[in-house]
Amino acid sequence: MSAKLEGDWAKDILNAMSDLVLVKGDRSKLLWANQSFLDYYGMSNEALQDLVDAPHSDPDDTLQYVKDDHSVFTSGKTLDVPSEPITDAEGKRAFFHTVKTALKDEEGKVIQTVRVSHRIKDEGVQERAEATREAEKDNLRELRALVNHIPQAVAMFDVKHRFICNSPNWETLLGVQGEALLGTFYDSVLEERLPLVEVLDEAMGASRRTDREGVEFRA
Repeated sequence: MSAKLEGDWAKDILNAMSDLVLVKGDRSKLLWANQSFLDYYGMSNEALQDLVDAPHSDPDDTLQYVKDDHSVFTSGKTLDVPSEPITDAEGKRAFFHTVKTALKDEEGKVIQTVRVSHRIKDEGVQERAEATREAEKDNLRELRALVNHIPQAVAMFDVKHRFICNSPNWETLLGVQGEALLGTFYDSVLEERLPLVEVLDEAMGASRRTDREGVEFRA
């Protein structure tokens, strides 16, 4: 298969597979999925274009997908995920063994990633995976609760510049109240008031703390 997934023959082969195959671009944008994936998600390739994930997926699961995609895209290394939850079109969640691989151009630059997921049918493995996932979600809920009670203006984002959680003072700073921010993008309107996109990209790209002085807030 070519890096750009060109040619009907390649797609025919992937569509014949029972495993779920998904091709993504930069920042977890969905580019193409095989028929097994489309049937499981209940969507067409046209509907999937440039989405991060389907609306029926658990937001916390989507967040983990994005983190894993980012790891593969920036490192170029294959990522083996022993079990990850994937929600189908009816809202039912099952666990899959997933391998995520980088597709590179002739110069060795990562241009796409491929996810291949094989459903785990062992009930014991499924139960253990579910318990582990719930424990991880509990930890995330605790982190969100901590951020929600910090007296400073604090916000958490994913690599798509979407809000994960924020403190009340962050809402006061931007003049946006309640649940309006969660899951939404840090868009051009907010960027005009508080330019942070470059800082966020720098921090996420380097995977370390990034300090920036002189960021001007426009009320």
